Amino acid sequence: MKRVASQDTHSIFDRHFDFSIKNATQAARAGDEASRRHKLQLHTPLPPQTVVLAVTQNKIQVIDLICQNLTQKVQEEPTERGLVITSTDSVGQPVVIQNGVALRGEDHITYHEEADVIIMQQLVRAAENGVKKINITCEDTDVFFLLLRFCSKLNLTCLLTMESPSDERSTIDIGATANQHGHLLSQLPAAHALSVCDIVAQHFGAGKGTVINVLRSGVELQKLGVLSENIDDITEEATAFMAACYGVKHLVVPMRRGP
Repeated sequence: MKRVASQDTHSIFDRHFDFSIKNATQAARAGDEASRRHKLQLHTPLPPQTVVLAVTQNKIQVIDLICQNLTQKVQEEPTERGLVITSTDSVGQPVVIQNGVALRGEDHITYHEEADVIIMQQLVRAAENGVKKINITCEDTDVFFLLLRFCSKLNLTCLLTMESPSDERSTIDIGATANQHGHLLSQLPAAHALSVCDIVAQHFGAGKGTVINVLRSGVELQKLGVLSENIDDITEEATAFMAACYGVKHLVVPMRRGP
């Protein structure tokens, strides 16, 4: 509440759509915990963290409880600063609360379910509206990669920082980091999508650190995601990249079939 009272704040959560790739992936991850569904209330003890985060129905309830409680507190303690809450609401319009009044934020409407992407949407909008200082509180490295890419691609001039919710961790200057590693940034989205993002199965033993080291070594991903590129060339480049992640330096590529 101290942060909400002193600055405009955006609180962003994952949204979950039935039958989406994200929802199906989370259900698969739940494994043995998938059947452990609870009826959660604000003042009841929470089940183990793995049960809450692995089971979509439990996670949605926790997010809704947090948003309801936060909304109530902000309305009871009005502030001139704005609070934008993007929750599991399927309508796609976040709630904007200012001076104790809650309204639907039509200018923040989103149809995406991944919080990482919604953060980028609202970041870009804030920067375009002239906000000079933006701080992202998050410990997700996926968000870190996306921030670097958008900061570079859009030439953001605002002071953009990222910090962890944990007090022990330092604040990262996204702009300075982007300038230092600019030669890698154009390839980050492709590397992210190919290796470790939420909508694909993660590769065993090849995490984010491995992917970055492979990019630094000079193995490139310039074709993945480029619609004008030939699919065989894309596959060849992506295969060579993933092979490099497992230590294969010289990949023998089979002959292509004819047209």
